[in-house]
Amino acid sequence: MNRSAAGERPIVSIRRKLQLKVFNNRGFTLGEMLVVTAVFGILATIAVPQFLAVQPRFRLDGAARQVFSELMSARMKAVNENTTYTVTFPNNHTIQIVGSATRTVDLQTLYTGVTLSSNQATIQFTSRGTADVAPTITITNSAGSKTVLLKITGSATIS
Repeated sequence: MNRSAAGERPIVSIRRKLQLKVFNNRGFTLGEMLVVTAVFGILATIAVPQFLAVQPRFRLDGAARQVFSELMSARMKAVNENTTYTVTFPNNHTIQIVGSATRTVDLQTLYTGVTLSSNQATIQFTSRGTADVAPTITITNSAGSKTVLLKITGSATIS
């Protein structure tokens, strides 16, 4: 009996090693990698043009929010500092804010292809947060246009 048990040990350990090698595969085969690469390639071919098509809309929305934010920031600083802040539009893509310091924001550097126009060249925010005019600021690019409406009360909306 000792002999048969001793004789079976090498066979059992060889079988065990063979089973571990067969069932203990780690990593991916070349075929699996090629399939995954092909699927990613197809998805990228579909997704990239769609992403490029919506970028102008994202830029337009961002520029409108930037104009809104700059107006509200000038209003807030006028109230906080108890002084008058002046907002001007030197060209079709720049906003200049003059108060205790002068700040210029170029929309073209932030949002490529975006231009703006205003029916008022100058807006003044008083220390009470009100504006001297109620301008309509239009932001445009290839995706369309957005409008920032400022009321005399100093509140603004994007439409």
